[in-house]
Amino acid sequence: TILLQKPGTFARLPDVNLLDMRLQKDFKFDKVNFSLFVDALNLLNEDAYEGVQSTVVTSSVFNWPFDPVDPRRFMLGAKVRF
Repeated sequence: TILLQKPGTFARLPDVNLLDMRLQKDFKFDKVNFSLFVDALNLLNEDAYEGVQSTVVTSSVFNWPFDPVDPRRFMLGAKVRF
């Protein structure tokens, strides 16, 4: 028998909705392909946690949120293929 609990109930973290996107532009120079891109991570700026401090029921920090999701951020990058 597998016992499951509904999200948000005892010993479960609430649902997390993350949105990541990438914009990319490719260029070709002779036999070399060059790409520029921007990654946008956590666009919804979700304030959620990825874990808990302790899963031991008798612990004083049982089920306390830990390891928050990083805030909204952008990364620039480039790649060269030849």
